[in-house]
Amino acid sequence: MVKKDLDWVTQNWESDGCDLWEEVRSNDFFWGRSSFVFALNNAADFCDSIGDSCGQNYRSVAGNITNAIRKHWTGNFIYESENRDKDGSVIHAIASFGKYLFKSSSNEAASTVNVYNKVFCEEYSINQQDNKNGVPGVLYGRYQNDSYAGGNPWPLLTAGLAELFYNAANEVYDQVKSDPNFKLGAEHNKWLEVLNLENGISAMDLVKGHMNAGDAVMSRLWKYVKNDDGRVDEQIGKSSGVQVSAKGLTWSYANILHALHTRKSVQKKMGLNGDDM
Repeated sequence: MVKKDLDWVTQNWESDGCDLWEEVRSNDFFWGRSSFVFALNNAADFCDSIGDSCGQNYRSVAGNITNAIRKHWTGNFIYESENRDKDGSVIHAIASFGKYLFKSSSNEAASTVNVYNKVFCEEYSINQQDNKNGVPGVLYGRYQNDSYAGGNPWPLLTAGLAELFYNAANEVYDQVKSDPNFKLGAEHNKWLEVLNLENGISAMDLVKGHMNAGDAVMSRLWKYVKNDDGRVDEQIGKSSGVQVSAKGLTWSYANILHALHTRKSVQKKMGLNGDDM
């Protein structure tokens, strides 16, 4: 069954389809194509492990798709599609599937987060109020001028942003562990700017900066869901701060748990426990 699905992807990845939110159509969504690349590369690795030659085709098609979506980097941010440029699904894609193209620790990811931070801070009054009051973090939603159920921040996308930060910490930490003499270079400059870190800091300072940024995002999310007995809904009212729309959305729980497990994994790798950072 899995092979049948993957074979369909290899033959139809350029076909027209709908976006993650089932609202607009295109044959070139960043989120969709990133998921294809991730799935096909993982399938290729599995095929290799069992001595099946199918991996060669999967890896080849994944390479073709990767080359096709490089153009989504504008030089300033990564866009979702030509008819929906700034979309939170891009952040979700980098966090979930960025291993094979734009990693979470990349300058491209940093620039995209920088642009999207401004978009969603301008979009939601509760972000503006929290920023004014010095509350760390930011809430993300789907896109500018979203009208579905009021067009609000989404916990699942906010958690995706936090996971992106934790992934970035993990990637830089792995570089440090593999090379004791590893130093930050030009490829890290944009993240230093986005995280308000000074030039000349150590790689481990950048790791901590990423972790702290992820914690800030999760803390702001927690502020708005903590009083609902563990229930996390689809959206958070952009003015009221009250949870709204689909109640107890499975996707919200999944992304929050995934972000927390990623955080825990990085902390364990670093020899830290609990809130140590």
